[in-house]
Amino acid sequence: PSGITSIGESAFKDCSNLALTELPSGITSIEDHAFYRCENLNYVEFAEGLEIIGHSAFAACKNLEELYLPSTLKEIRTDAFNLCYELKNIYFGGTMDDWLKVDQKSGSIFGNVPARKIKCIDGLVKLRNM
Repeated sequence: PSGITSIGESAFKDCSNLALTELPSGITSIEDHAFYRCENLNYVEFAEGLEIIGHSAFAACKNLEELYLPSTLKEIRTDAFNLCYELKNIYFGGTMDDWLKVDQKSGSIFGNVPARKIKCIDGLVKLRNM
């Protein structure tokens, strides 16, 4: 819906029926635990404009397999994608240098995931936070 810029804290927490999410443009932040333990969520695509993903926002989404992050992303907070045991494909819409700037500001964000690299528009970067 028009005018919404943030997905609030714990907004979809434990929503077991949610399987696919494409977040619309206009969303600039996803707050802490917003999609925590959405166990059937398997795909997430963020529109350009998103800047911040909160602490444990997608943690324990144990079936999340694929993630598309926009080039506008500036910060991913600690444990945002921790315990996503099926997360194998991570794509970032910016360059490797852009990703390194995001990564430097972030804590451990990809704990306990099988993915080892993130695909940027100009190459692959090894994930630091595993």
